Amino acid sequence: MNASNFIKNGNRARLFSTYKSSQLEQRLTSTTLSALVTIQPLAEKIFSKIGLRIGTRTEIFTYTEVHLLKGDKSSKRPDGFIMVNTGKKTWTAIVEAKANDAKIDSKQIENYISLARANNIDAVITISNELTLTTSTNPSGIKLPKNSTVGLFHLSWSSLMTECEMLLGNGKKEFKNDDEVYLVSELLRYYSDKSSGVTGFTQMNKEWPDLIDLIISGKKLNQKDPIVETTLLAWHQKLRDLSLKLSRSLNQVVTLNLSQKQKNDLSLRVKNDTDRLIKKSTLQASIYIPNASSNLELEIQLDKRTITTSMEVNVPLNIKTNTAKLNWVLRQLSDSKIDKLLFELNIRNKKSDEVLFLSPKDMAPSEINSLGEITRIRVGKNIDNSKDFKSRKKIVELVESSTLLFYREVGQKLKSYTPEPPKIKKDTEEKSSDEQEKQTVEAPPSWTTTWLDSNENSN
Repeated sequence: MNASNFIKNGNRARLFSTYKSSQLEQRLTSTTLSALVTIQPLAEKIFSKIGLRIGTRTEIFTYTEVHLLKGDKSSKRPDGFIMVNTGKKTWTAIVEAKANDAKIDSKQIENYISLARANNIDAVITISNELTLTTSTNPSGIKLPKNSTVGLFHLSWSSLMTECEMLLGNGKKEFKNDDEVYLVSELLRYYSDKSSGVTGFTQMNKEWPDLIDLIISGKKLNQKDPIVETTLLAWHQKLRDLSLKLSRSLNQVVTLNLSQKQKNDLSLRVKNDTDRLIKKSTLQASIYIPNASSNLELEIQLDKRTITTSMEVNVPLNIKTNTAKLNWVLRQLSDSKIDKLLFELNIRNKKSDEVLFLSPKDMAPSEINSLGEITRIRVGKNIDNSKDFKSRKKIVELVESSTLLFYREVGQKLKSYTPEPPKIKKDTEEKSSDEQEKQTVEAPPSWTTTWLDSNENSN
């Protein structure tokens, strides 16, 4: 099966396109789709996000500005078309791309879904600077039924940029040759340029200043108020953007820590966050970082205009005094450049934690020995910046800079205590050895007699 079974005409996607500088979407689409054809490691990463496996014999064909075989004259041309031939199966997709602040339009996507059905095309892929938690969540708000014959997927330019950085961060082991390394590095350079049309999440929703005023004035928020919905939508995009930036910085896949119920039903996450915003005036997130001492907790208290980042560490339970336990944590942070940190001491059988503000270079105060047994310690950093809190751009910058600073100066230094595995006692080993020596195998009498008899007979 070839492309002519689906499209009337179109341009082959080119790595170095001839589109004008003003045609950002066409340039981005052409370069990106061409890269999927020429760079197999990148294609494997991207297509795996939508559940498609790419093998060494897989053939990928990509086109831009295509006319589909079936569709009326008023139908808009899709930005791109992908055909993946695995040998046994052919998979196809329409691509719709947006650059800069342009949003994915629901009516346009509905039209493309209808065109995909009419032309037996498997999926519609949208690409924009809008960030979603999963590839199956579309910024247009469209939700397809489970039995839909057409799939709907979304990729952000930032996620593509992150995949490029992580591939390069793993060295040459991911690539077949130096040409692939060079092409990915050039694609990353292109995405990183301001003129490309690729941007991260740079500002909160336009209602953000009004939301802060409402909360500070003491007015109660309504669950159905549009200001709540748009704020949470912006907050979730910021968290996705933050996860991608941490992934690029650490060269590890950093994700939001959600319950299994929230993963299965994203509306539950929205409901939980809505309740928290209305009842506690708080935006919160838990970020999973591989091999870290705990999840990184991020909390914004809108009424107090504070940002708190924190992580937890398990302390050695074989250390008797609380001061020794706290000093064990402080020593891990001895070279931290943050002056004051928040230490929440979890005391066994007590509902509330004991809170201390200490410098990493301080010694634990002796008074804490009378509190009861410390089992865990949470280390945090508070940022109080009421001046910039209402700014849509500065609040995003504050969240990002405070999270990265905290992880660099605190989070990556923390190590939870891991007890050693139990060891077998020496006297048990000696006893076991003696018992083994006593257990000798004796042949049955019938065997011995038969052997001796046979020897005597032979003589």
